[in-house]
Amino acid sequence: MFPIVVLATVALVVANGILLRRNVDLVVRVEALQQNRTRSMVLEVGATLPDLNGIGLDNRPISITYPDTRETIFFIFSTTCPLCDANWPYWHALEGRVDRSRFRVVYANLSDEMSEAYARQHSFGLDAPVVSKVDPQSSLDYKLSLTPLLVLADENGVVRSVWPGITRDEARQEIESAFGVSLGDVTLAVEETG
Repeated sequence: MFPIVVLATVALVVANGILLRRNVDLVVRVEALQQNRTRSMVLEVGATLPDLNGIGLDNRPISITYPDTRETIFFIFSTTCPLCDANWPYWHALEGRVDRSRFRVVYANLSDEMSEAYARQHSFGLDAPVVSKVDPQSSLDYKLSLTPLLVLADENGVVRSVWPGITRDEARQEIESAFGVSLGDVTLAVEETG
């Protein structure tokens, strides 16, 4: 009986080792797939953007087209995104300070709904077009899945810069340089935790 127990134990150890190795290989493959998927869902510098289509604040179709005589600044947000709320002071300051003869400003909402109160709170529709409901194909074409996102595209729709997330000091300095403005007096709307 003892040799059978030893043989069974050895067989289980070998089988466990084989399964462990396969598990490690599988984990490596899954991580590689996730990295590729994440990379493919992020708008990259150098990509050429097609027209951005959707529904405007007036519930009519809206299209942001290329080429244009100006570069385009996209503020990509969601009405339910707390990080977007933190960025509003920077975004509004940037919109108000850029040379509008050189830049057009576009806001694009990735959430399903945008209330009139939310639109009034952020003064949408006064100086910049707002795509309040982005067309699903445009979301795919622009690889829009993360908010907040600030994008700069040239006159032909070629992405020059992408700034994801909260506007921190380093990003703010890059933004100031790219747009020729100062945002030094602007602070985040909410304090970061952790």
